[in-house]
Amino acid sequence: MKHLFVFIFVAFLISPAYSQTDFSGVYGKREPLSKEMREFFKEQKPVSDDFGYDLKLILKKVSGFRYKFWLYVNKGFPSYNSGQIDGFVEFKADSALYLLSDSIYGGCKLLFKNKESSFFVEHDYEYGGCGFGANVTAHGTYPLKSRLVKTNDIKSVYQFEVEELIIKNAKAFIYSTATEKQPTKQYFIKGDKILNITEQEDRIYTEYISANGKFISGWINKGDIQ
Repeated sequence: MKHLFVFIFVAFLISPAYSQTDFSGVYGKREPLSKEMREFFKEQKPVSDDFGYDLKLILKKVSGFRYKFWLYVNKGFPSYNSGQIDGFVEFKADSALYLLSDSIYGGCKLLFKNKESSFFVEHDYEYGGCGFGANVTAHGTYPLKSRLVKTNDIKSVYQFEVEELIIKNAKAFIYSTATEKQPTKQYFIKGDKILNITEQEDRIYTEYISANGKFISGWINKGDIQ
């Protein structure tokens, strides 16, 4: 009986610690263009602003062990080929697997592994290129830059220019899809600044980090913005 009590007590101590793990944060690095690369491509005359691989990863906890991720990669000088992908993953302990099979972008297999103050991303390029540019891979280590994720961080990761819009009405209700007639209970208020990620005829899809750190996404009517 005493052994059973000790086992239950230890499990009680360990379980809450695991459940409180939060990998949310901004990760990444921009590698300088090495002397060897500058010498190899000297005929193309690289300048001081030219760089090597640029890696960006954002993780934001949605609920439980479910996270939204945004990933951007730029191969750097001389091609500056790049790629961007985002989606949802479920973490098991310190890792999460993302799988995608798409008729347009092809396959994508990414394994996210937490390494203390960084994330290591394994990109299975044989499975697919994730719709990235030629010879661009997400494989590498992404050091932690900040635990705090802001809406502007999301804006900086998208491969295309993301327009910032301002809510003009007292309440702008959020819809789960572009065609859903019934809104959710969530809404933006007048003066909120949101991102125009994509749009259809009457609605705009946005992603937003609230003041208390909650991730919000969905569609709003175009009539609610300035």
